[in-house]
Amino acid sequence: MLADAYGVKKIAILSSLLAVPFLCLGDNIMFVSLIGVMLFSMTMSITLACITSVLKKSPGLGFGFTTVGLFLGTAPVFYFKVVEFNVQVLLIITMTVLCTFILSQILKKDEVEK
Repeated sequence: MLADAYGVKKIAILSSLLAVPFLCLGDNIMFVSLIGVMLFSMTMSITLACITSVLKKSPGLGFGFTTVGLFLGTAPVFYFKVVEFNVQVLLIITMTVLCTFILSQILKKDEVEK
């Protein structure tokens, strides 16, 4: 609903960046971290729509790609334990800014503006 009202690109970038403080500050406060996860998850549907618009003959493959992306993003947590809180925050900020940059590059302005 927000993407329809304000534009896909604007909501994707805004929700990604707004998620950062909630993800970083929600280390010991579940409700705060859930707000961050919710904001970051808003980009999932945008990414899925972007991928399925390219894969017109097999849109289910787009869902598979996003699922593999989620798995690869969470898999390191199970294999590598980052102990220091500062390293976790730095990683969250770096990866979110990288994802936001990628989204800003792949989402076209003419698809977004009404």
